[in-house]
Amino acid sequence: MYDIERINKMVRDIEMYFSELKSIGLTEENINSPEKFFSSSMIMFGILNRTLDLAQEIIAKNEWGMPSAYEEYFEMLGGKGIVDKNLSDELKRLVKDRNLFAHEYYNMERKKVISISKRIYFVKDFIERVKQVVKKNEKA
Repeated sequence: MYDIERINKMVRDIEMYFSELKSIGLTEENINSPEKFFSSSMIMFGILNRTLDLAQEIIAKNEWGMPSAYEEYFEMLGGKGIVDKNLSDELKRLVKDRNLFAHEYYNMERKKVISISKRIYFVKDFIERVKQVVKKNEKA
C-alpha cells in the first residue's frame, strides 16, 4: 500500500519547484545572467532529487528491491510497466544530468542547462503516471 501522504508531499514539492522555475523565466537570451543560471540550476536539481525520492517510494512500496544506481530506478519502473520505454529513457538522461549538477556543477555549460530546462518537463509526465498507478492501487 502506498503512503499517499508521503507521495502527495513529493508531488507538491515538485510542482512548487516547477512553478518557481517558470517564474525565473530562464531563456537562451538570459542564461548568462548568474542569477538566472544558478537559481534555475538549483531548482532543477531539486526537481530531480524529489523525482528520485518519488521513484524510490514506488519501488520500495512494491518491494522490488533497491537499485544500486539512480538510473536503474527508471529502468526498473520501465520494466515493471510503471512508465513506458520512452519516458524511462528520458528520466534516465535527466538523472545523468542531475549527477552533473551534484558532482560537476563548476563545469556546467550554459547550453547544457538550457537543454535540461527543456527536457525536465518529462518529470511532469512521470508525476501523472504515478498518480494513475496510485489511484489504480487504491481501487484494488
